[in-house]
Amino acid sequence: MFGSITATVYPQQISVPSQYGGFTGATESNGLLGFFVGVLSFVIVVVVWKLLCELLLIIFRCLEVYISKNSTHE
Repeated sequence: MFGSITATVYPQQISVPSQYGGFTGATESNGLLGFFVGVLSFVIVVVVWKLLCELLLIIFRCLEVYISKNSTHE
């Protein structure tokens, strides 16, 4: 999603043959930039997701230790 938005927002100028001879300029979406931004955003999202999961795991382990220390065993 971020890659396609980036490719559309930052178009590139290309040269195309003119019907009168020579070349003229045209714009098209920047697919290469969109691809790299898409891959980079995917990697960032995966790292953030991993950090959130690890944080939840630490919280649950702390909760488990807290409960085991404060429970009354008779």
